[in-house]
Amino acid sequence: MFHMLNSSILAAVIVAIIPGLAAAAEPASLPDIRSIAADLTIPAISDGDPAPGKRDIPERREAREWLRRILKERPGTYSVRGRVLDPNRKPLGGVRIESGAHHWTFTGQDGSYSLKGLLPSKRTVRASGPGLQFEPDGRVIELGADQRGIDFAAATVQ
Repeated sequence: MFHMLNSSILAAVIVAIIPGLAAAAEPASLPDIRSIAADLTIPAISDGDPAPGKRDIPERREAREWLRRILKERPGTYSVRGRVLDPNRKPLGGVRIESGAHHWTFTGQDGSYSLKGLLPSKRTVRASGPGLQFEPDGRVIELGADQRGIDFAAATVQ
């Protein structure tokens, strides 16, 4: 019996394997990729198979689990984590944290952020928000492992 992935699954696999594309995806598009993984179809092509299509065959389950793991773990990439505080040392939510045009996130209400899917390289991480200036302006980091404690403090809030 021969099995093949359909084109939507192949697209999801490519996005998952190429971290730059996965990180560039808008957050609203990520559930679409995950729904593809949940609805993974591997058509069965064989002589005399009366019901090719969405059978729960071992290969389908294995491919679905592999895709879920790739989407979750993003192998070969790293993350940057930290907090952003206001001048009074209180958490600052809604601040944009970026490392290039395609890698960005926003801080949560507790001021924390996690920027994921970054390739090993030298990068500058910046914080920005309307009416805010930060110290430091940007942090240069060398990614070869996950980085924690890459924090920013707002110098002024207008």
